[in-house]
Amino acid sequence: MNKEPGGKAATSLYTTRKRWFVAFLAIVLLFTVLIFRIGYIQVIATEKYGVLAAESQTKDEIISPHRGRILDRNMKELAVSTDSYRIYLRLLPYDSEKSDLKKWEEQRPLSIDLLAEILGVEKKSLEEATDTDAFRVRVASDVPKAKAEKIQEGIAEEELTIIELERDSTRHYPMGAFASHVLGGVNADGYGRNGIEYEYDSILQGQVGRSIAQTDSMGNPLSSGGELTYSNQDGLNVVLTIDETVQYFVERIVAETYARTEPDRVQAIVLDPKTGDVLAMSNYPEYDPNDAYKPVGLSEEKMEAYNKLTESEKVDYAIKNIWRNSAVSDTYEPGSVFKLLTAAIALETGVAVPEDPVYYCDGSVRVEDRTIQCHIYPNGHGQQTLTQGVANSCNPTMVEAAQAIGYARFYQYLELFGVTKYTGIDLPGEANPLVFDPPLKEGEIVEYSIAKYVNGVRAKDYGPVPYTENGELIVPKYTRIEE
Repeated sequence: MNKEPGGKAATSLYTTRKRWFVAFLAIVLLFTVLIFRIGYIQVIATEKYGVLAAESQTKDEIISPHRGRILDRNMKELAVSTDSYRIYLRLLPYDSEKSDLKKWEEQRPLSIDLLAEILGVEKKSLEEATDTDAFRVRVASDVPKAKAEKIQEGIAEEELTIIELERDSTRHYPMGAFASHVLGGVNADGYGRNGIEYEYDSILQGQVGRSIAQTDSMGNPLSSGGELTYSNQDGLNVVLTIDETVQYFVERIVAETYARTEPDRVQAIVLDPKTGDVLAMSNYPEYDPNDAYKPVGLSEEKMEAYNKLTESEKVDYAIKNIWRNSAVSDTYEPGSVFKLLTAAIALETGVAVPEDPVYYCDGSVRVEDRTIQCHIYPNGHGQQTLTQGVANSCNPTMVEAAQAIGYARFYQYLELFGVTKYTGIDLPGEANPLVFDPPLKEGEIVEYSIAKYVNGVRAKDYGPVPYTENGELIVPKYTRIEE
């Protein structure tokens, strides 16, 4: 049988052409897909990818301002701010492609090792902090500049892209627990939490700045790239009426009193009656705002009980006990101090004359079903004037004077003295005084007549608000000027 000449060659040529045709069609199809993909990216999804590109090539950094200083009346620094950094780990990339996710996952253990070594924290705590679905998590605050520079060096050496540093400002109290209940403190974000820090937060806070720069894939600024900076503005200073010397002696006396008498708390206030300036104010036990969750001055037994609390219980204890300024937020029964107001009202209403001996003390006085004793009972002061009754701190004399005034009229004068109202002190959490409103209910006549000799009043530690010589109320205050 004869074969067709050239049959084998023709078949081979046909096969080759077929292969080239298939390859050509594949290339055309591929280019078609690429063209459509490029068109999709450039036309339809241009905004989305433009944002992703800008984010990956842009470093947007917050520039925190320095919080304003808090100074005593003689310009002694009580609260200042220092440069620091916040450290973040970016747990997810800007672009969620698998290759990027893999790179991010590879960087996480290296980043944790670096931060644990430089910050001196346990790796486990960092691993727990980053065990989240969050896009970005803060792992450290108030990091000193020296440590931040070491972290930046480690980032460059290991070529890490998931560690981010943000400039910040750390609050520092150079005198520790000094005047802590007046100063208060700030939270982790730098906002006032209590005390003057909270009351004047908007003044102390300042204005946040911003720095925007073009960067490479490592986050380093490009020499040819642009940079835009909005300057921050530091907060204003607050000058207190507190006198450091007076405050020092008051705190020492309060601490000694607490150690000697073992009460729940001790408070003391030194007020200038002519101006209303608070020269000193102390609560004990106290705390150091630099370590605000730890009490200072508790007995060994109480401190042992505190150390057994869980972290959440310690936070709750701090809010309800450590940070509470009892001199502002609690009421108390003023006791014999209030006899001065009773005597003043008796003289103003004309029910008593200073040197008229109309009062008699035989050691006690009967009020409804109660017997109110004098402090020298079973002895008495005998016949005496209102002046002598005040000098002797005589309980029966004050009861008789209060009953002669009458409660409705007495209450009117308490309002005039400002006892029934807020003082307007420039500290948060001021308590409202508890005063019986007229007419008196059953049983309240006894409280009116005695009530620890305050005529039914539970006042704030500031007690009756002083008056100026022209009869105007003086508002107690902690601040003098702001600059």
